[in-house]
Amino acid sequence: AAVGLSLLYRDEQGEPIVPAADQLPDALALFAPPVTNLESDIVEAWQQRPDLRAVDAMLEQSFIELRVARNQLLPDVRISGVASQDYGTGEDPETKSPFEIDAGLSVEIPLFARKARGRVGAAQADITRLEADQQLLKDTVRVELQTLWTEVQATWEQRQFAEQAFTAASEVAELERRNFELGGGDLFRVNKREEDVAKAAKNAIEARYRYLQARAAYAAALNESLQSP
Repeated sequence: AAVGLSLLYRDEQGEPIVPAADQLPDALALFAPPVTNLESDIVEAWQQRPDLRAVDAMLEQSFIELRVARNQLLPDVRISGVASQDYGTGEDPETKSPFEIDAGLSVEIPLFARKARGRVGAAQADITRLEADQQLLKDTVRVELQTLWTEVQATWEQRQFAEQAFTAASEVAELERRNFELGGGDLFRVNKREEDVAKAAKNAIEARYRYLQARAAYAAALNESLQSP
């Protein structure tokens, strides 16, 4: 299992890492009752999920393109200025003309700007589409986490029932063995009780496995590793 996991678990250079057994989560902690704040987990998933972050990046790019296109529709205002003063020549070099300042203002107003308006429309359409995609992804993440959390709670209860059934079957089998040792009952009944214990133990192990699967799926939906609650 560790070798198989190394296909996905890699270092900064992209080389596979085979995880060691001591990196496994604490088994006893994993079997603790599930505790979480579903709403805060949903908000965290919105911030961490790569698919939503990709849509956020595309939305930011579309807003930038919209601002650029709108700027191209604004008037082009240009201000210019020239300062000058001529000094005298010849017999009176100190004579100089008055100090002059020439200022100019030009304004260009785009009358049609079809390309710019087209870019504005395209950017607005992209934003509308991406916002719809973003909302759909958020709703999908919410439903996914709600469903997975329900599965975590259900498998936790199933695990409890399975372990209680195992404990009860073990106690009955022990009483049956004690009764046989004291001369009551028969070996068939002892064997039957021991078979019941084996079945109950198998059910308890499978219930634990399903609970850990549900916990792992919930952690994966949060883009996190499986940790103690």
